[in-house]
Order: sequence, then structure tokens, then C-alpha cells
Amino acid sequence: MDDEDKAVMLYEVNLQRDIQEIEREIIVLQDSKRALQRLLMDSRGRGKSEPVVKRRNSVDRVMIETAIRRALYGKTSVKSRDIYEHVKKVSHDLKHSTFRSYLHRMKERGLILQHGRGAWKLA
Repeated sequence: MDDEDKAVMLYEVNLQRDIQEIEREIIVLQDSKRALQRLLMDSRGRGKSEPVVKRRNSVDRVMIETAIRRALYGKTSVKSRDIYEHVKKVSHDLKHSTFRSYLHRMKERGLILQHGRGAWKLA
């Protein structure tokens, strides 16, 4: 096998890895879409006169929790600071203490697990 064949094989492996990553991201996005659709249906009250989601915080919570899940998806362990940087793209003004509260609440609900000191993974 010459150098050109090796380069082509390496290129194909990289493309396949990129495709797999995109497929994982699509799954996460589809889950997020379904969650947002449920929120939309709830906010419309499903025929009720008042929406179920009345507070902006409810929408923010869903967006931030979804961003946390996206940061953890497909990984064995992710450091808190890396998750925080990912979530800051969704909520620019999120304070670190509030972010830690989200992690703690998600842990209490069994959505995520602490994986060592300062690291997290999906449950």
C-alpha cells in the first residue's frame, strides 16, 4: 500500500467519523425539537384559556437542560467547565452558580450522573 492509498483511507475514516458525529447531533436535535414541541403544545394550553408555561424561566430551563444534555451526549465524561462553555452559547448571561444549580437539579432527577470530581455524564 503506497502513501496515496494510506492518505485516501485516512480521509475516508475521518469522513465516516464526521458522519457519525453528525448523526449523533441529529438525534439530540430531534429530542430537543420534540421537547420544544411539547412545550409549545403546553403553552397553548391544549384548549385551555391560560397557557401552562407562564414564566420565561420555564423556557430557559428547557433550553439550558437541553444544552447540558447535548454537551454530554455520546461522551463518557465531560468536565463542568466544558459543559458550562457549551451552555453559554445558548444562554450568554448564565451565571456559573446558576449553572451548578441546573447540574444539581438534573442529578437529583436522575438525568445526569457525577463522574468523579467536576465531571458529569448522562444517566
